[in-house]
Amino acid sequence: MNTINRCPGRLGIRQQIINRLIRQHRRQPTSCLIRGIDNLLLLRHKESSRGHDANTPGPILAHPALHERFNTPGTVAFDGTKIAANASMGANRSEAHLRKLARQYLGRAAATDDAEDELFGEDQRGDELPEDLTDHTRRGERISQALAEIERRRAAEQAGTEAERAAAAEYVAKAGDPAGRAPTGQAPKAADPVAVARARWQREHDRAQARFDAYQVKAAAAAARGHRLPGTPAAAPDDHPTVMRLRAAYDQARTAAEHPDTSSGPDTTTSAHRANLTDPDSRLLKTRNGWMQGYNCQTATSADGFIISARATQDANDVHQFVPTMNDVTATAGMLAEHTGRDDLAVGTMIGDAGYDSHANLTAPGPDRLIANATRRDLNQAAATDPATGPPPPDATTREQMDHRLRTDDGHALYARRAPMVEAPNGWLKDRRGLRRGFARRGIDAVQAELSLAAAVTNLLKIATNGITTAQLATA
Repeated sequence: MNTINRCPGRLGIRQQIINRLIRQHRRQPTSCLIRGIDNLLLLRHKESSRGHDANTPGPILAHPALHERFNTPGTVAFDGTKIAANASMGANRSEAHLRKLARQYLGRAAATDDAEDELFGEDQRGDELPEDLTDHTRRGERISQALAEIERRRAAEQAGTEAERAAAAEYVAKAGDPAGRAPTGQAPKAADPVAVARARWQREHDRAQARFDAYQVKAAAAAARGHRLPGTPAAAPDDHPTVMRLRAAYDQARTAAEHPDTSSGPDTTTSAHRANLTDPDSRLLKTRNGWMQGYNCQTATSADGFIISARATQDANDVHQFVPTMNDVTATAGMLAEHTGRDDLAVGTMIGDAGYDSHANLTAPGPDRLIANATRRDLNQAAATDPATGPPPPDATTREQMDHRLRTDDGHALYARRAPMVEAPNGWLKDRRGLRRGFARRGIDAVQAELSLAAAVTNLLKIATNGITTAQLATA
């Protein structure tokens, strides 16, 4: 782990960060970089402030020297990237274990107090140190913080339980209604997989039964007239391919519920009530390379290549982070318009991948958005095999309207810009700013400040490589 957080003073931390950035960018003009770091280090130490000004790299883009050179924000691409925390996965503890540690810690403290009271008198030890130096490990504070984090997460989970149950019941009802439109997208987490699978199978079974009955009536009428209906006869419900496939899925869901697989991965049944003793704000996150202890960082990038929003979050996935990212981007656009006096800096279309696909995100008020519901490969195949033109059907749902747009030439070309716009800056943050090895500090506020600093340095270097000199910044 990086040793920055173990340095004794603020000056040592500052100097190590600057030295690390200079070593990584020896061939870049660093005078502008150092000046920007000196001004932006204030953001890094505002750990108690979570406002817009302290969290985003946007203020740099309001410099007068940049007004005529760049057209930020315009089209915005956003994505989430997971960055390791300065903590080990092995430091995760259950609530029961944390409470045991708290009792042991308090027991040792009480025993020490009693022994010192006998020697030096009540509440006196004889060699008192300042309060902030009495416990270098801050173990008691970290145990209390971890327990408080578990309580907060439990309260949030209980608050959302009723709404999740209502959404799950509505989804199951729609999935089993043979006369209505089948719901699209993934089922809510609170929905019982067995109930969902049964509703889907029952819906298709009832529809197939209705088609089979209608065919039998028509066939009997034709036979009475001495005719035979042309074409392939309607299949019996239990022999219909779709019904058979959904029946197999229903049986598989029942088997999985009766015999759950607990052979791999962390214990998901209790992971919501565990906390990391080293960094209680960090989370256990699943990545393509396995599990990691870290933060889910949300970034938004303009077509000019500038990072206009960078937020450290604790969510395991991205679906609930679209609205906060959208609000942060629009706030940055408003700040830029106010400082530059330009009225052409409004947010255009916000482009996101399938990780943000939800009805709430598609219908939330705000700027235009283009959110996928499949992988890039599937979108390319859909656009090639089933292209769309013109407006969507008038009775299409919000998701169907978005799918129609993604299959048009303009929508497909616009979504193709997402990956190079946002994934390249995410790579810069990790590989060029040193966040690939994880954050140096601990706690959501400190991590947010470190992420903001890295994004601000990335924007400063973007300015330097585009020909904006220190003299222009100083005289503008």
